Amino acid sequence: MRPEVIAYLDHEPRLWEYIHQNPKWYQELSRYPEKINVIKSASDDYFGKSLSKRVERLGDYLTMINMFIQMSTALEQSEEAKEE
Repeated sequence: MRPEVIAYLDHEPRLWEYIHQNPKWYQELSRYPEKINVIKSASDDYFGKSLSKRVERLGDYLTMINMFIQMSTALEQSEEAKEE
């Protein structure tokens, strides 16, 4: 692998980890160092750092919060019904 690619990866430990888990990228970067942007987006997607994964996680959190609100409302109504 080219020294400039190695120097770049030294500053991005997450990319090194991704390359170790997906060795095909080592070969790709050795042959085509300009694909560094492709590996960055692939590693972001793999580690859940891409925008789409973040939006998906946010949607999951909002769904969970909505469930808690509905559950607390149902509990309050059932407690009021017991008191009457």
